[in-house]
Amino acid sequence: MGPFLVNKGYSFVRERDITLTTLLQWTLNGNGPMASSRIEASYDLISNFSKAKAQREGRDEVPDKPDIRTIIIAASADDQTATDFERAFNLNHRSIQHFTQTIGEDSYYQTVTLYSPKQTGYVKLRDSNPWTSLEINPRYFENQEDMEIIA
Repeated sequence: MGPFLVNKGYSFVRERDITLTTLLQWTLNGNGPMASSRIEASYDLISNFSKAKAQREGRDEVPDKPDIRTIIIAASADDQTATDFERAFNLNHRSIQHFTQTIGEDSYYQTVTLYSPKQTGYVKLRDSNPWTSLEINPRYFENQEDMEIIA
């Protein structure tokens, strides 16, 4: 989800924050904008769906394992963001255009994922040529229970 715009200087903007000065600062002192992983926070949740499911099954205890993880990332979009997100999350170009509307502006993104989705995708070789791209189908949103948990 995102981008969520923030005040200038509160996130990482590649064009602004990667300079010879910041590279030397990080190399010599281990600090500066390049010393951050950009992950500002992460937290785990036990969804209401999992709690209700435990009640339906007659279990008195609340589930002890979280089923949702969210990560907040302090980084702005740049010219490479669309390509990176397309590859990392197997999204089509049209759906990723939203992330490039704020190129160069300070912003945050938040990812929300399931710990143990019921639905799993696949990765297949298309042929024996090692240079041919893989067939990747994450099969997002195909399992109703997964959808109810993340909703």
